[in-house]
Amino acid sequence: MNQFARIEQLLGQAAVDKIKQARVAVFGLGAVGSFATEALARSGVGYLRLVDFDRVDASNINRQLYALNSTIDKEKAEVAKARVRDINPACELSVHSAFVNAESLTDLLSSDLDVVVDAIDGLNSKVNLILGAKERGLNLVSSMGAGGRTDPSMIRTGDLFKSKNCPLA
Repeated sequence: MNQFARIEQLLGQAAVDKIKQARVAVFGLGAVGSFATEALARSGVGYLRLVDFDRVDASNINRQLYALNSTIDKEKAEVAKARVRDINPACELSVHSAFVNAESLTDLLSSDLDVVVDAIDGLNSKVNLILGAKERGLNLVSSMGAGGRTDPSMIRTGDLFKSKNCPLA
């Protein structure tokens, strides 16, 4: 049995083949981005571009998948790369320890991407990424702030422009 057999049973071979051809970029490899990357790797995505400028800190251990005592002070992008390689060796990886701004997006955000995942928590970088994806006509999944929220039943999905009560939106 291959590692994606359960996905094939659920979605069918055509869907698995499509997932293997998918090209996804994840910007921000912290709490949201680490779990998004893990799910994409475990789903069989064929190409991942991983972008984060930061290093693992002890304060990340309570909420970030890649944050372990053994990874403290290591670049999040490199730690993510090693984990994805271990999960899905067939996944092509492009890893960038880079800060997201208008200039860096020239190289990081290309039209060959099928989906862009915005898991950035810095406002200026988030705005630059969203605008860059929109300008390039790229599909975007964006995670807004949850810091300080205590009622998970209030989480909603929807159009970014219809969001309320979130300063990041």
